[in-house]
Amino acid sequence: MKKILHLTLFLAIVSALAGGALAWANNMTAPVIQANKEREEKQILLEMYPDAHVDDFQIVDFTSDDPDVQKIYAYGENYIFNMQVKGYKDGTNFLVAINKDDLTITKFQAISNGDTKGIGSKITEPAFAES
Repeated sequence: MKKILHLTLFLAIVSALAGGALAWANNMTAPVIQANKEREEKQILLEMYPDAHVDDFQIVDFTSDDPDVQKIYAYGENYIFNMQVKGYKDGTNFLVAINKDDLTITKFQAISNGDTKGIGSKITEPAFAES
């Protein structure tokens, strides 16, 4: 009985230390990961609009019940929506630009895709954006 208590206490201490170490590592890397995602997103915005400057994209303050809309940028005559939709595995993250006046889609760019290769991954191919 005494051995079981010692092993249980040892396991609890090791688990607490491991959990604390993981929490600390997450706390240290989360800002870096977020900054990298924002940098990648801005790079894709500049690929979509090569004549633009990073400061030309203004984040629109919005509230939405739709969890798919992550951010909205205003650029010239367009609103650019950063969308993240759920899929079978990780889902898809993409940018879609919509003209403010006639509500037509002017540009589309996939950021990432974690869905089935060959089916869901077709969204990342240039032919998808052209259709």
